[in-house]
Amino acid sequence: METITVERNTATRKAKPHKKAVETKKAPEKVQTVLRISPELMRRVKYKARQVDVSVNAYIEDVLRDAVMPRIPTLPEDFEIDPVIKSLSGIIPMRTPTQKELEEDPKFAYLYEKYLKV
Repeated sequence: METITVERNTATRKAKPHKKAVETKKAPEKVQTVLRISPELMRRVKYKARQVDVSVNAYIEDVLRDAVMPRIPTLPEDFEIDPVIKSLSGIIPMRTPTQKELEEDPKFAYLYEKYLKV
C-alpha cells in the first residue's frame, strides 16, 4: 500500500469585512416538531398564510399563540377616558391586588399597571 502526502498552501488570506456590519439579534429558540394534519386543512392553512403574506410556519405559530396566549388589546396613546366615567372611579373602592394575583393574570396586571395603579 502506497502512502500519498498532500501539501496544502499555507498562505493566509485576509478576510474581507462584511459590506453591512449590522448588529443582529439572536432569534428566540424554537422547537422543531411534526404535525399530522389532513391535506384539506393544510391547503386552507397555506391559503390563509398567503392572504396575510407570511410563511406557513409563521401563520401556524401566530394562530397557536393567539389560541393559548391571547394578545392584550392596547388603547391609542391619545385615548382619553370620558370625564363622566372618570368621576365614577372613586365610587367603588378597589383593593390593591397581591403580587401573586398580578403574576397569575398577566392581562389584569397590564391593565392595573397602566390604568388603575395610583
